[in-house]
Amino acid sequence: MRRRRRLSGSFLKVSSGSFSIEVNTLRGDVIDQTLLATRIMEVGPGPHSHMYTGKTIVVPNSIFLTDPVINYSITPKFVLHMFLLPLKAEENWQQAEEVLLAAANEVCQGFIEEARLTISRMISREGLEISTIDPRITISIPEPGLINLNIRVPLPGDQVGRNEQEIIRRFLARRIERPPPTVLDTQ
Repeated sequence: MRRRRRLSGSFLKVSSGSFSIEVNTLRGDVIDQTLLATRIMEVGPGPHSHMYTGKTIVVPNSIFLTDPVINYSITPKFVLHMFLLPLKAEENWQQAEEVLLAAANEVCQGFIEEARLTISRMISREGLEISTIDPRITISIPEPGLINLNIRVPLPGDQVGRNEQEIIRRFLARRIERPPPTVLDTQ
């Protein structure tokens, strides 16, 4: 029975085309697959980092039948990646949103057309609808006094961490060049 479950888990994993996955508390890139186990290069630390930790983890394929598997790869080449930038409520969130969107558009400029085409094909094939593939920002208020700028960008799957960092660095550099007005400046 256990052998049958392992073989079924292996079949499910291989047929899903997963290569950048999260299962249970493990997250990483699939680097080797056999009928009984999958070896991943761990990505972390924590859920918001995109760096290899240097650890490889061997996961029994039976876990793919018992635990939910998150596949981070919407297509073999591109992913729709989300991250957030928190702000204090008194900051100029409109200006921050404008600067962040400009930084995202600049970083995506070299591959946005290919990402649109690739992701649009997959979405159409799967019968899904997404209003836009372009970088997009939504705003949330997680608690009083805080505003989150939630950004979604299409990125090459093998460059998510690098591109996220580039967007954040461009955002911060521009915010320092053009600091948000203080309460005294607006009176």
